[in-house]
Amino acid sequence: MSSGVVSCMMVGVMFWSGTDTTQATKTRNKTYANENYLFSVDLPSDVQIETAAPPNPNHGFAIRFDPQTSLWVDGSYTDDASLKDAVTSQSAVLEPGCRQLRNVPAVLGHLRAAKLSFHCDGSSANERPHMLTIVLGLRSHAPERGRIVYQVGMRSPLDGEAHRRAEEVFGVIVRGFALLPR
Repeated sequence: MSSGVVSCMMVGVMFWSGTDTTQATKTRNKTYANENYLFSVDLPSDVQIETAAPPNPNHGFAIRFDPQTSLWVDGSYTDDASLKDAVTSQSAVLEPGCRQLRNVPAVLGHLRAAKLSFHCDGSSANERPHMLTIVLGLRSHAPERGRIVYQVGMRSPLDGEAHRRAEEVFGVIVRGFALLPR
């Protein structure tokens, strides 16, 4: 398992867990740019993002819709040599009780990508069954920086208003994901 993908999942888990290592940011210009991992994302003007507070690394951001519904965008270095390897690594670090429903080709910022869908039973008595949807892309032509795995993810209950809004914003983010020049 690569350290990059573990880092991705740790960012996602950090955002889900509600730890105080995040800071809220109102999006004014509808674009989030990450110079560290060379990507940008177009955002709806009404969303509020959470980023890691310094001195934590700047991998990306999260959006919370309610305590069980969130999105995240992450860039991390990886030793995975291919998109297939990144998908395998991602699947290996999922929370307990998740089973893969789909793995379909996708595009993320002009990168060949994979869209993974999982059904999760809920890992604790307080957690409802939910869906994980993750779009993974691998940028392998950044030799001075190494390979970067990009992840746009959504964790959501199976239905409800927050689920519908998260799916809408997820689509906007995937379509608005772009690679920054090296």
